[in-house]
Amino acid sequence: MKTITIAVSAAILFASAAVSAQENYSGYTDFVVTKTRAEVKAELVVALQRGEVASGEQYPNVLFDAAPQGKTRADVKAELIAAQQRGEISSGEQYANIALDPVPQAKTRAEVKAELAAYRNTKPAADTSL
Repeated sequence: MKTITIAVSAAILFASAAVSAQENYSGYTDFVVTKTRAEVKAELVVALQRGEVASGEQYPNVLFDAAPQGKTRADVKAELIAAQQRGEISSGEQYANIALDPVPQAKTRAEVKAELAAYRNTKPAADTSL
């Protein structure tokens, strides 16, 4: 019984879709035709010959302005070698040789040890964290 109901519902749905597809199109019709069909076809042929139209899965061949050429490959290689020799570029697992400002030390090691010994002598008996 369910199969018949589903089949009848599907038939009604497809019939209504076919009827609605045959109705007159009343969309935007205020456009002005400036070229004939032959002119459009000729433009398409020219665009296809230039490779300006993508077909299938091709990416559109968009013509871009050429990037400015500043340095040659040899110039870039020479700059790379010079930077590596100066230690500005790391290679492999090495870190770059960057000169950092030394961290100012407020206390010497002897001062810190003396401070720790003084704390241990004055701490409460229950404090075993150190």
